[in-house]
Amino acid sequence: MEKSINNILVSIIIPVYNTGEYLVECLDSIRNQTYSNLEIICIDDGSTDNSKKILEQYSKKDKRIKVFYKQHQGVSSARNFAIEQAKGDYITFIDSDDMLSKKSIETSIKLTNKKNADIIINNLNLRLNIYKKEIKDFSYLMTVQLFVAKTLLNKYSKIRYNPLLIQAEDAIFTHKLLALASCIYKNVDSTYFYRTHKEQNSKKNINSSQKMLENIKLQLKELQLFYDEYNLWQTHKYHCANYLLEVIFTTYITVNWTKQQQKELFNLIHSFIKQHDLIIDFSYHNNRTKLYKLFVNSQNYKSFEIYRIVTFISLKIVNLYKNLKNNSLRKII
Repeated sequence: MEKSINNILVSIIIPVYNTGEYLVECLDSIRNQTYSNLEIICIDDGSTDNSKKILEQYSKKDKRIKVFYKQHQGVSSARNFAIEQAKGDYITFIDSDDMLSKKSIETSIKLTNKKNADIIINNLNLRLNIYKKEIKDFSYLMTVQLFVAKTLLNKYSKIRYNPLLIQAEDAIFTHKLLALASCIYKNVDSTYFYRTHKEQNSKKNINSSQKMLENIKLQLKELQLFYDEYNLWQTHKYHCANYLLEVIFTTYITVNWTKQQQKELFNLIHSFIKQHDLIIDFSYHNNRTKLYKLFVNSQNYKSFEIYRIVTFISLKIVNLYKNLKNNSLRKII
């Protein structure tokens, strides 16, 4: 049975850390939503710029804004704290340098009220075209795309952000929620505007391959514990394999590792795949899915790397041939 729309409280969680340059635009996009029954939770994570001043000003002119101040412990700690403070029936997240389309909350509320959904997925502008994938292909999302029922977060109170992760902390959080949710819908009428700039925390966090190696180990450990606890290895094999491909394996093939790190990672990921039979025929195909299949069938990291080098050179030759052919055609024309 549908509830009265206006009686549904939505908690919007905004971690803030030195984003004073963009914070006003972010807060205005929330305050100007067409849906007004909001609880706007801002967590200042030890900012040293003018963010605190802006938050104080906005909290005075809008009673819906609640500001909490913490010592700097990172976005995961801030979000975990805010989830426990939230009183809303639904929770959504926004980063303090981003913005929401004006009807985001209203359309999400109407959709979840009609469908009784655990999670609504919002469209992400500039970073990911949600229309190109089906829900089954989403093994993870950015946290800011989720509009989540608080009942789901309460039911699975152990599922929170891991402050020890320096990358993909939101990916593994959303991965778990998507696995456990019983009803998920996309909201094509809501758009999250993701801003990219050089001062982003996500671009500052990673400064060494060794940290990345430890980060992947931690993710694999989390996956193991999660799938064991909820007995999901058979029912969600595709879900896990897709996460492994999109997040962990993609990191493996894009980071500049030392030979020893590369060997260690190959063995870790390879044994994880074999142990849980994560050899999957993906519903979409690209160069990464082809590499993943080859990775699974490779005996060791050296044989896999040789293939990668040969493939890279082959693609270069093919592209060079295409360019030469196109240039020749232009001259003829």
